[in-house]
Amino acid sequence: MSDRTAAQRKKLQDKMAARKREAEKERTKDLSVEAKATEEQEKQKSEKEVEDDALAKLKAHIAKLEESEKNNPNIENPHTREVMDRLRLLEQSKDAPEALKQTEMKAMETPAKWTGEMMGAGGAHVVSEGDISPEEQVKLQALVGNAKATNMKTYAHQNGVKKTLTKSDYDRKSTIVFQGCNDCEYTLDYLCTKVFVQICKNFKLIIDKKVITQTVEVYKCDGFTMQANKKIRTCQVDMSNNVNLNFKTKDNIDGVIWAGTENLTVRIDEGDRILKTGFKQVSEEYADLNVERSQFKIEMLNNKLQQDKVVRLDNGFPTTSREANEFERKQEAAIQDIAKRMGITINRKPEDIGKKVKRNDPCTCGSKRKYKKCCGK
Repeated sequence: MSDRTAAQRKKLQDKMAARKREAEKERTKDLSVEAKATEEQEKQKSEKEVEDDALAKLKAHIAKLEESEKNNPNIENPHTREVMDRLRLLEQSKDAPEALKQTEMKAMETPAKWTGEMMGAGGAHVVSEGDISPEEQVKLQALVGNAKATNMKTYAHQNGVKKTLTKSDYDRKSTIVFQGCNDCEYTLDYLCTKVFVQICKNFKLIIDKKVITQTVEVYKCDGFTMQANKKIRTCQVDMSNNVNLNFKTKDNIDGVIWAGTENLTVRIDEGDRILKTGFKQVSEEYADLNVERSQFKIEMLNNKLQQDKVVRLDNGFPTTSREANEFERKQEAAIQDIAKRMGITINRKPEDIGKKVKRNDPCTCGSKRKYKKCCGK
């Protein structure tokens, strides 16, 4: 084959390749236009489906509210009527779907609380009995998130109720919340995750089944009584009055942490051990207490109930004065033991040797208690 023939063939091949590229480019352009049109159609269809779905949910919530009002004619709730009127106006508006989409269905959250169900932080399912205000709903949603609960069952603003809660009332993954209840008595006859009691008055709680986290928290209650027939590892009581915590046996109590509480009584039925305390009482022993932040711990020590102030170590770890002193004593003993084995003598620093501590002086251990009430016993 001559060089001339090879050059002509190469030129022809290049020309055919260029035509092929041009044709492919035109075909791609046509496909791009077609794909864009299809995408636009799908988008319009998707938006239409979202709008239809939003309106359907809106109508469903209105129907649910009407059914709830019909089934409970004796319960007056002005908020329900206000919410229903607002939803109807939204439904009639031509911009209803867009408004719902822009507010992330916030209009739907408001009526949900009156029907007794809502979603908490992290997708937790919240079921309530009784009316809950918007402010209470926000706090409950935060509570679910902090407790990392899968479900929450709330009993809100109940009056004069005496009820035993069983497996049919909630599931084992539920955190049980009693809020704003007056003159009520509830018995937990099925295991749950955790228990909160908030802003209740003359409220009695009987725990007959296991609380999985072994935790009960009481906040701003007046007249609260708990009968723990199962172990409660941590019972926290804050800003409350007239609180009675009864534990069936000494094995049912690990520790009671309290702050800002008056007339607190902790009793162990086995052996009839009792400890009574309160903020005014401890204020006589400790200086510079804060009613909200100063905490105390009650626990079984040497076969009896004892109370100590909660302090924080240099690393921020919370402990009691007794535990901190015991830790320092063991640490000092360990250092002395190591020094002895190494043939080193450790003397006290001159600045550590001071004048004699008087009985009513603050204790040298740093507990802020009087010396006679602490290390000078």
